[in-house]
Amino acid sequence: MVTHEVWLGGAAAPLVLDLDDDQLFQQFKRWVQKDREFAAIGWVGTVEDKNWVINFERVACITALSKNDRRAMGFSTS
Repeated sequence: MVTHEVWLGGAAAPLVLDLDDDQLFQQFKRWVQKDREFAAIGWVGTVEDKNWVINFERVACITALSKNDRRAMGFSTS
């Protein structure tokens, strides 16, 4: 289980998503690094029966914390 904190530009608090893996974080990292071969422009997923669509252009920062090994990862657009 990986907890993601997604900070959208101008938001007072992050969107917190508990996901099975760190694919959201990895896709955002590829997008920021402009990896044209593998980068998506956003993320679509379902968490707790809610559908989520995150456009990476609106994201200021994403942090991910693995609950299994207690390591944190972060990546921002700045």
